[in-house]
Amino acid sequence: MIPTPPPSITVFLDSIAGAFFVFIVMQKQSAYNISALRGIAGMFISELISGLFMPLIVGIENGLDKGMTESDLQLTNGFGFGMLCIHASVGRIVDDEKREDFGVSVEEFRRRLLLVNELYRIYDVDAFANKMTIEFVEKMKDAGWSANVGTSSNRKFNNQFKKACASKMISAVDERLKKLTQDEEE
Repeated sequence: MIPTPPPSITVFLDSIAGAFFVFIVMQKQSAYNISALRGIAGMFISELISGLFMPLIVGIENGLDKGMTESDLQLTNGFGFGMLCIHASVGRIVDDEKREDFGVSVEEFRRRLLLVNELYRIYDVDAFANKMTIEFVEKMKDAGWSANVGTSSNRKFNNQFKKACASKMISAVDERLKKLTQDEEE
């Protein structure tokens, strides 16, 4: 079972010397990688400054009536899941793969979310992979899951994902080199 996200996430806005800072305050939970969420929150800063900030709406309306369990809804309607969908560039699951401008297939939805979670580790990788079966994603589609997230073509997503992987790797190596340089100087 995937640990459930915190019941509420509070976002505080603070203006210091004309700059906006977003702080995500949440209960300490192993389900979220706090540093990954801080990095993802950087996206909101640019939206705040440009005046395009809007709420993230993700999930299944009246999901219990549509065959979803409480546990399912805590995942599919949660903030962490919404963050994965933003980075996976997908807001709908559709039947017709030719209509990828409106959504992606069940298989592609699953692939994108597993890839993005592997990169950012918002949820435990193994538990998330075990939950996100083809059957579960089909169940989500049938229940009307959606998010107010733009859907990118498979080609565009693949390119963005490759850039995100490279960027994360470069940052990790730069940090390691910085630490090694400091250790050598001591």
